[in-house]
Amino acid sequence: MFRKLFAVVFLALTFAAGADAAPLADQPEGVTPLLIGGRVPDASLQTLDGNGVSLRTVLDGKPSIVVFYRGGWCPFCNLQLGQINQAKPALAALGYQIIALTPDPPEAVKRTLGDDKLDYAIYSDRQIEALKAFGVGYRVKESQMDLYRKHKIDLAGVPGAEADHALPVPAIFIVDGKGIIQFVYVNPDYRIRLSPDLLLAAAKASLNVQALKPN
Repeated sequence: MFRKLFAVVFLALTFAAGADAAPLADQPEGVTPLLIGGRVPDASLQTLDGNGVSLRTVLDGKPSIVVFYRGGWCPFCNLQLGQINQAKPALAALGYQIIALTPDPPEAVKRTLGDDKLDYAIYSDRQIEALKAFGVGYRVKESQMDLYRKHKIDLAGVPGAEADHALPVPAIFIVDGKGIIQFVYVNPDYRIRLSPDLLLAAAKASLNVQALKPN
C-alpha cells in the first residue's frame, strides 16, 4: 500500500517540477501543479445559485480533500465522484471535508449532484481561477473542441482569450487546517484516477505527518 502511495506522490512531483511556469499548459502533460508543502491559493468560485464565494471561505480552516474534475459530462469523473462519495464517511471520521471543483457552470453542477447523488460540496470554477492557481489546467486543442461541440459539451472559455477553452487534469490535493498542501495526485491521463483506498491511505498518512511536526 505505502509503496503504491509513494508512486502516486512521485507522479505528482514529476509533473510539479516547474510550478512557476505559465498557469495554463498547452497539453495535459505540461501542467505544473502546486507542490507538497505549498500554501493553497485563494480563488473566486461560484455556488450552486451562481453567487460568488472565495476558496478560502469554502475551506474555512478545515482539513480538506480538494478534487478537480473535468465535468459532469465525463464518465470517468462521475465514477470517481461516486467513489469519493462512498469514502466520505471514513474521510469525515478523520476530520476531512470534501470540496470538488469543476469548470462546469452552476446549473451543470446541480445536475451532477442530483444525478450522482453526491453528499459533499461542489463549486463551479467557471472563470478557471482555481484551475490556474493550482497549476492543473491546460488549453484544449481546437481539433478536440470540434468533438466537444459535436456532443454539445460547453467548456469554460479562457478569460481574455475567449476563443480558447480550458480543462483541468484529474487532481486531488489534501490540505491541512492551516492551508498547507500535504499530498498531491495529478495525472495527465483523464482515464486514470486515484483509487478510494489510496485516497484514504494518503489522508491518514497526511495526518500522521502533521502529528510528527513540532508546533
